[in-house]
Amino acid sequence: MLAAFTLLLSTLTVLLLAIVAASPRRPLPRWLPLLAGALAVLTAGQALWSLKTSPLALLASVPLAVGVALLGLAGFPRRVGRPPGALRRITAALGIVLAVDGAARWIELPPLPRPRHHAALLAGEQTETNLAAFSWSHAFDALCARLAAEYPFTQWKGIDWAALNARFAPRIRDAEARRDDRAYYRTLRAFAWSIPDGHVDLRGDDRGLREAEAGGGYGLGLAELDDGRVMAARVDPGGPAARAGVQVGAEVLAWNGGPVRAALERVSVDWSEEPPATAEGRHLQRLRFLTHGRIGAHATVGYRNPSTQAASTAEMEAVAEAYPRPTGTRWDVFLGDSISTKRLPDGTGYIQVKFELPTLWDLMPEREVRSAIRRFLSAGAPGIVIDVRGNTGGQDEIIPRITAFFQPRPRIYEIAGLYDPATALFRPHPETTVRVLPRPPYWPRRVAVLVNADTFSAGEGLPMALRGLPNVAIFGWRGTQGSFGVGEKTVHLPDGLDFVFPQGRSLDGRYQIQLDSDALGRGGVPPDHRVPLDEAAFDAAFRQGRDVVLEAAERWIRGPARR
Repeated sequence: MLAAFTLLLSTLTVLLLAIVAASPRRPLPRWLPLLAGALAVLTAGQALWSLKTSPLALLASVPLAVGVALLGLAGFPRRVGRPPGALRRITAALGIVLAVDGAARWIELPPLPRPRHHAALLAGEQTETNLAAFSWSHAFDALCARLAAEYPFTQWKGIDWAALNARFAPRIRDAEARRDDRAYYRTLRAFAWSIPDGHVDLRGDDRGLREAEAGGGYGLGLAELDDGRVMAARVDPGGPAARAGVQVGAEVLAWNGGPVRAALERVSVDWSEEPPATAEGRHLQRLRFLTHGRIGAHATVGYRNPSTQAASTAEMEAVAEAYPRPTGTRWDVFLGDSISTKRLPDGTGYIQVKFELPTLWDLMPEREVRSAIRRFLSAGAPGIVIDVRGNTGGQDEIIPRITAFFQPRPRIYEIAGLYDPATALFRPHPETTVRVLPRPPYWPRRVAVLVNADTFSAGEGLPMALRGLPNVAIFGWRGTQGSFGVGEKTVHLPDGLDFVFPQGRSLDGRYQIQLDSDALGRGGVPPDHRVPLDEAAFDAAFRQGRDVVLEAAERWIRGPARR
């Protein structure tokens, strides 16, 4: 119904624009602005309908909406009764192109509403709880009770909600007694980040605390070798570390007068983009945030530069240091692309998947993957590298469509495990099963998937959907983030804050929780080939700028066939 309505609007838009474009000598009819205004109202309704149906439908509607806007400009009432000028006719012609493009996009769309797994079940469950009118302490107690009942991974992760309440509730009460909203936010943030789940979040105004507590840095990035040594992997030119004499490749021996490893154990990771889910992920964030703090803070670093035997000590002062902008933001969705492809110098195919979202220019990312596979097959590429390092996630339903070209037979991607209020238990729903169904062209040769600790959420689904296939291997220094819960629940708290947590579990074909980290901090997709991070690899990656993980994947693709 929505598709037919949209195509009707596109047709009317094209007809009205054609009247403007084809009237160089005749005045525009007086009814045209009225009809254009009515069309604009209908288009606004279509956009709202699309928004409720699917984000994909909304993106597909953008060219039509722009075409209708151009119709309004071309047929502006002041021009009624006079022939349209050249600029108006050009505007109308551009509007025709956009309206036709919008119609074509809708014709190509998959069936709507979008094929979400467990859509009806997710929508049918109460996903919002409003505690905004409560006192801070009352709301926090109610939040803990809600989490104890409905958080999907309480037993799996070994979370003791009563112990967490006892730990943080006194701090909430103290902040409430002093009406200290920064202490209130800070406590809620620490509570949220004590839960090892990247899908837990605290949304709302942070009262400037992130900038105040972690907006400074020393121009220094750290990496840890497999043997435990902590090395300077990034030294910003002209930054505090560089001025202190630290060089890339220096071994960091001490921090503020104590061993660097002891300093790492004390580092808070509360200002990471999401709570670290695995023990490995938490350690990596500690390496990152050891060198961050408030602007103007001082730190003493003990280090030994490469090719020197003597250790040095220097003091540094933190300066403003910007956080990198992640991919998958609204600007990437509108103006960027989620998939990029190319041939590597040795002939290997390369597909980078940045996030799992449709964009304005590419509504169906699987089409780009299909086209690339056809090119790689024709060129005789020995294998394909699929790079999901830094993938920030997106929509789960895109993963089966992207990975379908690599599957020799159908396989289960995911089954939802959702909360049952009647039993107060989470149970699997077989009717929500999502399968990966093979689609042509099939890729029979080797596939190397590159992952890292920043491969997150739906981004982890791609290596999960491919692992275990005989021609697939996963490469990386570290495993993925380890957060793969289904859906989202929101608890509205006082002072404009929202506490967010997963709605359900992602289960495999045996109804076992998949990817989400467990009570021992294990989770995500680990590499089949964990690339060594020794001195030689560190020097190649951080001093020579080589992609060591990609190089290892290329060697495997061109290596001897398995027996």
